[in-house]
Amino acid sequence: MSCMQFWQLLVILGCSLTGYFLNPRTPTIALHNVSSQEMSEKKFKLLGSKLQFHIDLTYRVQNDNYFDMYIDDISSAVFWPDTKFALGGGRLSGIRVPARRIAEISMPITIRYDVKRGPPPILLGLVESCGLHDAGIGEMNLEVELQSDYRTKMKQSALNTGRQIVTVKCPVRHLANLQIGDGTSGNVGDIVRTLNA
Repeated sequence: MSCMQFWQLLVILGCSLTGYFLNPRTPTIALHNVSSQEMSEKKFKLLGSKLQFHIDLTYRVQNDNYFDMYIDDISSAVFWPDTKFALGGGRLSGIRVPARRIAEISMPITIRYDVKRGPPPILLGLVESCGLHDAGIGEMNLEVELQSDYRTKMKQSALNTGRQIVTVKCPVRHLANLQIGDGTSGNVGDIVRTLNA
């Protein structure tokens, strides 16, 4: 092998290695945990005809690149299963994920449902999950969809995880027996039974 061929081979090898280490890899974002505080007055509110409670979503972001990655925006929407009815959502921005690391991101979500405006089957599903007939169930299924915009030194792109089902503990038990408090509607259980009759 001549000296010229050796240097050509060395340059090709160097370019290949540089491309390997600098080629941006798409991050992996996965929902790791869903938490809610059961039986917490601070986490659950009944305002007029509106139900409101809070959950926290924890995402794990894996950066396989050899350089830091920045998530400009990450947002989550929470839906009632098999519907387009959004119950709430959350958004975070300006997140730095170090090279070759996994970062955990906690996103608070406020779930809201208006008894007067929301579809009746969703209200029925909420109170059935949280104690209309059986106080021992205490869990509801929701769907979470994530959208993120991220950038690295050489790439800017978007990532959508699609919907996935999560199980959330009810903020209170016997949800159907709580008073709506608008002076005309009785309690949540009365409304459900009327709508379901």
